Amino acid sequence: MRSLILYVALLATTPAYGASPHVDTGPGAETTFDGLYRVERSVADAAWVAPGFDLSRYQKLLVRSAGVSFKPVDWKGGTTAAIRRGETEFPVTERNRQLVANLLQKELLEELAKSKRYELTDASGDDVLLVTAGLFDVVSNVPPETAGRDRTYLRTIGEATLVIEVRDSATGAILARAVDRRAADTHRMQESNPAFNRAEVQRLMDSWGRTIRHTLDTVVRIGDGGALVKGAP
Repeated sequence: MRSLILYVALLATTPAYGASPHVDTGPGAETTFDGLYRVERSVADAAWVAPGFDLSRYQKLLVRSAGVSFKPVDWKGGTTAAIRRGETEFPVTERNRQLVANLLQKELLEELAKSKRYELTDASGDDVLLVTAGLFDVVSNVPPETAGRDRTYLRTIGEATLVIEVRDSATGAILARAVDRRAADTHRMQESNPAFNRAEVQRLMDSWGRTIRHTLDTVVRIGDGGALVKGAP
C-alpha cells in the first residue's frame, strides 16, 4: 500500500505519465455540493477547485488544523491473543492521539513557513488564504501493548484520510479541496516500538508538509482550456 503522505498533492502535482491536471467546467461537469469542479488527473484520490480559481492575489497563509479523528475499534483487550486471531486494528491512547494532532499542526506550520511565495500570518485579510488540513478515520495497526517478551512486526503502521481545504480568509469562500486516503507503509517488516512508530509518523508528516508547500508555491490559477497553471514561486 502507498504511503499516507508521500506524494499527496493538494491539487495538481503532475502524474508520472506527464498528463497535466485539468478542470472541466463545461455543461454536465461534475461538481460538489458547494460548487467546486473536479480536478481530473490529480495525484490525490479526489480534488476540486472553484470556477475561476486564481491564487495570484494572495500573499499570506493562515494555517489551521481540522484535527484528527480515529476509527472506533471494538477492543476487548489481550494484544497477543488478538494478534493470533488475526486482528489488525487497535485502539490509540489519548497521548498518541494528541501526538498525531500536534505533529500535523507542527509540520504544516514549519513547512509553510519556508514558502517562497507566501508568508504566515495569524490574522485574516483580503490577501490571506486560509489553509485547513485534517486527518479522518485514522486506523492504527500498532498494538497498544506487547504481552510478556513477545515482539510484534509490522509492515503498515496505519492509514487515514487526509482532507485539505483552501479558502479566502476574509469571506470564507471555498477555493479548493483535496481528499486522499493512504497507508503508512514501511515497505518491509519492522519491529513495532514507540521510537520506531513515532519516527515513522514524523517522516510521513515531513513529507506531507513539503508536498503541500510545494503545491501552494506553484499552483496559480485555471488557465485556458481548464488546465491548472503553475508559476514560479
